[in-house]
Amino acid sequence: ARMPALWSLTLVWCGIGSWLLVPWRSPRSSQLLTLLTILLGLGLMTQLQLGIGAAESHWISYMTKTAGLSSFFLWLLRGLYVYKSYINRVFEGLKIGTFKVLYWLMLFISVTALTTQWLLGSEGGVGGMQPVEFAKLMMIFFAAYCLARFRRHQTWAKAAWLAKIISNAIMPVAFGFVLVALEVALIRDFSPLILLAVWFFGLAFAYYSTESSPKGLVALFGLSLFFIVGVYFIHEHPSTVDFIAQSDRISTWANPELFPHSGYQVNRALGAIYQGGWWGKGSIFSLTPVLTDVTNIPAIQDDFAPSLFLHHFGIIVAMGLLLAQLMLLFCLSSIAVQCYRFFVLQGKGNDLKMLFGWFMLYFVSGGVAMLAGHFIISWSTNTALLPVMGQPVPFISAAGSHLLFLVFPLLFISLWVDEETMSE
Repeated sequence: ARMPALWSLTLVWCGIGSWLLVPWRSPRSSQLLTLLTILLGLGLMTQLQLGIGAAESHWISYMTKTAGLSSFFLWLLRGLYVYKSYINRVFEGLKIGTFKVLYWLMLFISVTALTTQWLLGSEGGVGGMQPVEFAKLMMIFFAAYCLARFRRHQTWAKAAWLAKIISNAIMPVAFGFVLVALEVALIRDFSPLILLAVWFFGLAFAYYSTESSPKGLVALFGLSLFFIVGVYFIHEHPSTVDFIAQSDRISTWANPELFPHSGYQVNRALGAIYQGGWWGKGSIFSLTPVLTDVTNIPAIQDDFAPSLFLHHFGIIVAMGLLLAQLMLLFCLSSIAVQCYRFFVLQGKGNDLKMLFGWFMLYFVSGGVAMLAGHFIISWSTNTALLPVMGQPVPFISAAGSHLLFLVFPLLFISLWVDEETMSE
């Protein structure tokens, strides 16, 4: 956080440039890196404007911390990519038993990290880091692994299937509930429930989209309609959920005129968006400190960063940001489909190759769903479409742990594997 702003920006953009100069075989890899560059650039500009325009001089540290952590990850992965052929050989030499050991080891580390934050940390994390972001990545990994093993062995006899169902299907669900329970107990926030619901929907869609029967997809469509109707019902009858944590946020969301004090954050955010208008109060080239009033919004650097973005850059640029976010999700989804086609459909007869194909399909699909959940929560809470929930928006918020432990690993694992499908 004490690194000069120009140094941190130089490190991160040189790191991005080193990746952009790689002669990629897959057009999806180039698209993914281009979108990463655009989104990271918009996020760093937002945090730079926050540091310049805020009355608090130390707020520039949000930008330098994000840029410093990003550059660390980019340069580390760039160095590993130089030796990718050696790394690939190591993974190719591993046996299924080794993967099982790694699986349980990572599960133990994830639960231990969450428990440590619960006992020794706070909502702000432990030592400036958020172990829950790593736990989200591990939850995506565990579910993908279990579903991949289940899909690969659907031809088992009934007795064998029943013996394996606990580790192959129930484990990711159980770990998901452990994650939600620990996070709700830690921060008393219901946003993990929304993230888990979107993640479950994404995994279920990926599962049933590869089935010959459309019944599952029809059921998912009905479930999504039920969810939308349920949100509307809660908005109209907020007293029905008084038993959940922070139910006052739902009451404020449903009747903001009755709760002017607790609705201060949302009202200030909506006022900042209205002031920004179509073209914003500043520009990407403006270093004028015009944000002093906006920075009075609580959590403007993370949960309500979209309000800052809309105030400074305007609705037009924000629509471009939203388009880039949707294109990122689409690009990752196309990588998931490519992995399914290359490893599963073309790898029939090769058990390990097919297992890896199923894993990548569910891993990338689960990551897309998790990112989509963050986008939905961030935009909806900033525009009062949903109650206030504490989740960062990828790239725009000053959330280094979110980038380092969740977003970057997901993007670069997807990029690495997609490139391998084009090299064979």
